[in-house]
Amino acid sequence: MTSYTTLGIGDLYPTGALRIISGIEALNGLVMVGWTASLTYLYIEKFWHLAPRRPRDK
Repeated sequence: MTSYTTLGIGDLYPTGALRIISGIEALNGLVMVGWTASLTYLYIEKFWHLAPRRPRDK
């Protein structure tokens, strides 16, 4: 069984210095998801005006 972040699932868990590395890796994943969403929004906003507009009905 796997999940999106694979945190908290499984029989193995990090010990010692690997706990810090795995925590940093989890935070890095969160930052990457936020960065990807922000970048996608910026690209969509940049090209939004290229979509044809429908005339309003009066």
